[in-house]
Amino acid sequence: MACLAMATGESYEAIFSSLNTEARESLGLGEGLYWRDDLELLDLLKFEYESYYPEPGDGWSSTCKRAILQVPSKNFENKKHALFWDGESILDPSNMLTYDTEEGLGACDFVLKIWMPNERHTRT
Repeated sequence: MACLAMATGESYEAIFSSLNTEARESLGLGEGLYWRDDLELLDLLKFEYESYYPEPGDGWSSTCKRAILQVPSKNFENKKHALFWDGESILDPSNMLTYDTEEGLGACDFVLKIWMPNERHTRT
C-alpha cells in the first residue's frame, strides 16, 4: 500500500480509505495488497498503467518514470514484496531488510508501470 501512495502522490490514509472491504481485511491479516486491488485503485484514481513480467535486461526501467515492482521478500519466506521505482532509484518501504536499486531491479519478477492522469506515454 505504501508503494501505491508513493506512485500516486496520495496519502497512505487516502489509499486505505479507497480500498474495498476485502482488501482492507487482507491488510488486517498482515498481508499486502493483491495486484487486482492495485489495479482497481489505479482505475478509480484515473491512472493509466501497464503490467507485465519483464525479461532480464529488457531495459524497461530506462523508459519508465514510475512503477511498482514485485520482488521476493527478504523478510518472509515464500512471500513477495513491493518496491517503488521513481525513474532513477528504488524506494523500499520495508522497515526490515530492504533492497537497493541495483539489487531490486535485478530481482524484479513483475512490473506495474504507472502514468499520472494526462501524462503522455508510450506503451511497450
